[in-house]
Amino acid sequence: MERLSQQHSRSHQVMSPIYAKARERPARIAFPEGGELKILQAAQILAEEGICIPVLLGESSDIRRLIEQQGLSKLKDVAIVDPASGDSFEKYVAQYWDLRKRRGTSMTEARKRIRTSNYFAAMMVRNASVEGMVTGLTMSYPEAIRAPLEIIRTKDGQRAGGVYIVVRAHDFKFFADCTVTIDPTAEELAEIAIRTADLARYFDIAPRIAMLSYSNFGSAAGGSPEKVRRAAQLVQVRRPDLEVDGEIQVDTAVVGQVRLENFPFCRLTGDANVFVFPNLDAANIGYKLLWHLGGAEVIGPVLLGMHRPVNVLQTGASVADIVNLSAFTALRAQGTFAF
Repeated sequence: MERLSQQHSRSHQVMSPIYAKARERPARIAFPEGGELKILQAAQILAEEGICIPVLLGESSDIRRLIEQQGLSKLKDVAIVDPASGDSFEKYVAQYWDLRKRRGTSMTEARKRIRTSNYFAAMMVRNASVEGMVTGLTMSYPEAIRAPLEIIRTKDGQRAGGVYIVVRAHDFKFFADCTVTIDPTAEELAEIAIRTADLARYFDIAPRIAMLSYSNFGSAAGGSPEKVRRAAQLVQVRRPDLEVDGEIQVDTAVVGQVRLENFPFCRLTGDANVFVFPNLDAANIGYKLLWHLGGAEVIGPVLLGMHRPVNVLQTGASVADIVNLSAFTALRAQGTFAF
């Protein structure tokens, strides 16, 4: 645990149970940006701590040279896959073309895409050559998620969603959906809430879900509060075991005195720890304000709803971020992390 203990103490404390569970059965995780120094440094920690088995994609000689230069001894025998010369290249091209031929993709375009590490890694996951993938360090989120969405796809009837774990001095909260769905419907918000609550339970947290709005229980009119109110009702019907209420404002969700004095009927028995935002604008702005102005640390995003384990890093993520997201990916690859 020495290398991991060098991470910020708050995020390390939150992630400790995830590291421990991932170690029980280390999974093979593909890293399409295998030639990036941060990826290699994270892979060294992951291998050293037994969290997963890294599989690096890229030009083999360049990666081996960088491993030697950096003295990353745990990566001496790491698997390195060059998409352009990989044994599975032609098979993956044919499979990808079959998946996308009715969506405007030619065989020439299929060959071009499978030569890229991101598409090749997604095909590796689809074919169970690896159990999961972590990508996105050097590209925009929409660009990074495109190959997984086209090839790995989401679970039947679900949409992908991104959850950030916002770590404060004495607790942590779950924010969703911060990365994928621009303007979710009430049904989509309900599904996001349920899956995020299940994620919270994996941390041994009893979820208390706030369906956020600019309105408190009908205090303001508008399509957005109506949508959020409907989403809260759907969660109650589909998962009566969950503690959820909305539509509510942030202060109602997090200040007990406000709830007790003004809304004694509120179903939340304590401050909310799962926050479901009405749209991507609000969610993205909310977590970044706490991160950059409020002094919180953030872990994620954890990508929910995918058919197989995949997560997408923020551009320029730190080594600690890569380790954390890889641990989530490895854990879900065990089949016990069903979000």
